[in-house]
Amino acid sequence: MRASLVNSTDKGFAAAAKLNEAVDKYGDSEKPNENAFDVAFSTDEQYFTFLNARPAIAEVQIGGGVGHFSTQIAHLYPKLRLVVQDLPAVVAQGRVIVNARNQS
Repeated sequence: MRASLVNSTDKGFAAAAKLNEAVDKYGDSEKPNENAFDVAFSTDEQYFTFLNARPAIAEVQIGGGVGHFSTQIAHLYPKLRLVVQDLPAVVAQGRVIVNARNQS
């Protein structure tokens, strides 16, 4: 719960507060580094590149299922700290799947 709260307040609210500024600055841009997050954190890095360079910041996947998305991101950004939150049975199943992948 703490991880999701920190994720929402530190990153999500900061980006939401800069949404109008980002639209004014970038318009309808579809570039991955032209968005409210980049305005809020004064960066031109893509979101996961930014987080990967700052391992103290965690990316939280709320309702992340068994972690399919998170495991793919983890391969691309090995320093990124990921937290998957879901129902306890789903998280347990995810651990089994991830451990099986890591052993093969």
